[in-house]
Formats: sequence, C-alpha cells, structure tokens
Amino acid sequence: MILEVRMKNWRSHADTFLRLQEGTNVLVGPIGSGKSSVLDAIEFALFGSIPAVESRKLKLEDLVRRGEERAEVGVRFLSPDGREYIVRRLIVRGKGTGWAEMKSGDGSVVIDGARNVTERICDILKITRDLYERAIYSQQNRLDYILELPASERKKRIDELLGLFKFEDVRKIFGSLAHRLERVADDLSTKLDAMKNDESILRLEEMRREADKEEAVVQSRSREMAVVERDLDSVKRECSRLRETERGILEVKTELGRLEGFLEQGRKQMESIRGSLGERAGLPEETVRSEEARIKEELNRLAELERRTDEKKREIIQRRSNLLAERDAKLRDIGRLEREIARKREREARLNQLRGENLDRAAAELDEEARRTAEETGRLTAAIRETEEAIAELCRAGSTCPVCESPLSQERKAELAEKKRRAAEEARRMLEQVRRRGAANPGRLGGARERIEGGESDTYV
Repeated sequence: MILEVRMKNWRSHADTFLRLQEGTNVLVGPIGSGKSSVLDAIEFALFGSIPAVESRKLKLEDLVRRGEERAEVGVRFLSPDGREYIVRRLIVRGKGTGWAEMKSGDGSVVIDGARNVTERICDILKITRDLYERAIYSQQNRLDYILELPASERKKRIDELLGLFKFEDVRKIFGSLAHRLERVADDLSTKLDAMKNDESILRLEEMRREADKEEAVVQSRSREMAVVERDLDSVKRECSRLRETERGILEVKTELGRLEGFLEQGRKQMESIRGSLGERAGLPEETVRSEEARIKEELNRLAELERRTDEKKREIIQRRSNLLAERDAKLRDIGRLEREIARKREREARLNQLRGENLDRAAAELDEEARRTAEETGRLTAAIRETEEAIAELCRAGSTCPVCESPLSQERKAELAEKKRRAAEEARRMLEQVRRRGAANPGRLGGARERIEGGESDTYV
C-alpha cells in the first residue's frame, strides 16, 4: 500500500507531497496538470525506470523539471507483511540516476545504490517491474488493452502475465520424453524376445545353480576360516602370555643373580673383616660388644664428618659454575692441540713418502714436531694444574664467587665444580695421548738418523 508520494522538480511538479488513504484514491485535474506524472513517480521510485524511458520516448533528464538541474522522488509504502519503508531516488541532468536509498520506517538505512534498491524492493513486494506494469499499473489510454487483443493473443498475454507459458514448455518437454521412453521400451521388448531364444540365456538357470553351489562352498570355507581365525587369536593370546611369563622368568633370574652377587660380596666382606680382626676374632662377647660400641661411636663421628663433608661438597659444587669458563678455555686449548696433532700426523704421512735425499729435512721436521709436542704437553699440564687449583679454590669458597665476587647458589656452585672436574679429566686423557705419541717420536727419529748416516735411501717409516 502506497502511503505518501513526494516529488521535487519532477516533470511539472516543483514540490508536491501527497498522502494517500486506504481504499480508492482519485487524482482529478485537467490534461497536463501532472496526474500521470504522479504514477510515473511512484513506478520510478520503486523500480528506477518508467515505460516512456524504456521505449526511448523520453530520456531520464527529460524527467527533470525545466530549468532545474536535479529531480527527486520519494515513496513511503507498506510491504505485504506490514513493514513500513521509504524509498528515494535522485536524477541529475546529464548524469542520469545518481543516487538511490531505501530506509525502514524508523529511519535506519536498509540499503543504497540504484540496482541494490530495485532488487530489494522486488524481493519485498514479490513482483518485478514487468509484472507491475502488466497487472497493477495501466498506462494512460491503455486500460482496455487486454480487451482489444484477439482471443489467441489475449490468451498468450495472460499466460505470460501469470507465468503459465513455463508450464507449457514443461508439458512439451515431458511429451517429448514420453515418446523417447516409448521407443526405448519397444527396443527393450525386441531385445527381450531375442534373448528368450538365446541358448546362453537358457543355460542361465543352470549357471545360477552352479553359482549357488560355489557360494555355499565359499560360505562354508568362510565359516571354517572364522573358526581358524578364532583359534589363531587364542594361540596369539597364549603366545603373548608365554612371552610375558618368559620375561618374568628372565627378570627373576636377573634379580637372583644380583642377589647372589650381593651374597658373594657379603661373604667376601666377612672374610675380609675376619682377616682384619686377626686374633680379635676369638675375643669374649663382652669385649666384642665394647668394641662394637666404640665402633658405633666412631661411625657416628664419621657420619657427622660425612655430613659436614657433604655441606662442604655442596659449597664446592656451587663454585663449579665459576670455573666452567676457565675449563672451556682449556678445552679450546685441547682442541687446538688435537688439531696440531692431526697436522703432525699428516706431516708424518708425508714423511713416509720421502726418499733418501729428503731424510735430513724429515729429521728436522720430526725434531720440530717433538719440540712442539713438548710445548703442548707443558701447556696442557699447566692447564690441568690451573683447573685443579680452580676446583680447589671453588671448594674453599663460600656463597661468593672467588673470581667475580658475585653471589653463588648451591646449585650453581655444584654445576661449576662438575664442569671443571670433567674438563680436568678430558685434559688428562688428552695429555696421556700426547705423551704416548711423544714417547714414540725418539725411536722414529733415531732410526731416521741412522739411515741418514748410513746413506740409505729407503722410505722413512
């Protein structure tokens, strides 16, 4: 239902506002007073065009009042579900429809844009502009348009108006499909008659009986297979249980061996104690108990000493972290020494390829290698000594770092001490390797010099 119509600079209307009532509303006026322009304004506001523009009898700018640059139309209406909307459109001379907007009754914008507004109105009213012009709005002097058409043309227009032409197209499609199905049925009937006289078809029943027999055999085998699978599952479970039992037996044997080792160790300790007691093993019980009491007191004293030692050990462990940096430096020296040893090994390999005329130079290089090895051994020994001194200093330190005087926690001190200890052990291992290699050099050097003095030209090994 149209509630209000507003026109500004729309054709002959400068600024017109109409409020329509429920029921029939009549516009009365002389020719050219703008009655048809009101109906065009309603259609333009709703759908963005009018028949005169669609048929190119008018341009959009012809709808703007003469002497003005723009025209505006607006319509307030109720949708079929009772909701109120306001639609407004603007025409700018020379530019066409420049702006369109649709609002709800409370003034909030629903959508804007000419095409978007038209699509939303068609969706709300459930009609298109074409249906609006044919069923709702009749143009001027065309009220009897349908009545003046010939019967066949009138039926065609009414079918188009109601959309019945779509059902006619469907009817034609289904008719064509029915004819095609009839032809397919005839073809199938002919093929069925031919198949009835085919010997292979006659043997089909016999083949079906044979297939049923084979299927029965397969089903029987399947049932037997299911029984076998159940038995297999039972065997697998039993195997798993036996494996678990075997593992338990192995664990018991391992524990038994460990206990036997403990017993043997206890027997050896008893024999050692008896040997250490010597003549005291035959002392009276009172003397033994007195000695036992004294030993217990000594053990308690040792336990207290051990407790104090543990506390000191924890303090030492706290200092370990400060010595890690020094240990890392020593480890780098050790790594450098290993690389030097590797280079010496490569040099020794090259010396193995030398002939008699190069033995003097090989001997000199071997002497130089021995000198460097001695130097590296001295440096590595000094590094080990420094690391041990650092560990000892860390053990004597309290809760303060002896190097940077920063606070040390027990955990940090323990970590540093452990790292230093590992570094010292690694340095000792490397030093032992260097010493062994250095001990082998004099023999090789002496042999080379003997061959040089004897004038030999054999390869030096």
